[in-house]
Amino acid sequence: MGSNESLFSGERAFKYDAFFSTDYGKKVFLLEKALMSYCLENLRVSSVLEVGCGTFVWGDFWKEILKAEFIVGLDISYDMLKIARSKGFKRLILGSAENLPFKEKSFDVVAFITSLEFVKDKEAALMEALKVVKRYLIVGYLNRKSLLAFKRKIKSLLWRTVYKEAHFLTEKEVKRLIEENAKKLGKSVDLIRKGTTLNFSTEKFVSFKLENFLGFGFPFGGFGFLVFEVS
Repeated sequence: MGSNESLFSGERAFKYDAFFSTDYGKKVFLLEKALMSYCLENLRVSSVLEVGCGTFVWGDFWKEILKAEFIVGLDISYDMLKIARSKGFKRLILGSAENLPFKEKSFDVVAFITSLEFVKDKEAALMEALKVVKRYLIVGYLNRKSLLAFKRKIKSLLWRTVYKEAHFLTEKEVKRLIEENAKKLGKSVDLIRKGTTLNFSTEKFVSFKLENFLGFGFPFGGFGFLVFEVS
């Protein structure tokens, strides 16, 4: 995930992947998937690059929702990619978000799903993404304006967690970074779809009833999702 290899190597890679098999992790995945499906509804593309793909938990999702046939995952962690490969994914590349090994306009979609937070040089990573994308730039982010982010930051002050090194983001910050870097490349971007979920989630707790009641328009969800059209 992102460009801090040591954070997601060895045992941490296995713990990351195992999280999605826990009861809480399964609920988080379902809510995030519901939001992403909502925001990507009716979008159809041929190719997707996920930057900071980790163990590629979203690998099948891109095919299922976007009907993409060519899906590539890139990550700086060898151990993360090793786990992804054990799941049957083959188009996996060991590499850095700040230096993508692809030609311009190689993919219809370039996506960062909770990986941009861990990239040291976000401007460089987004510049690279904007070069290789043809149609849509997608960012799933850990929302700094959420109860979940606050809880994770407090916890990281007391114990060593991966979130100690994370820079939690906001919609406004992501939008600014993408617009500024697109301008440098002579491109324009439009935020066409957005939403958040995990509004009342804390570590280990999530309520489907509360999340369904609030929907995806509440600005303080722990997981935010943005879809930009690039031209």
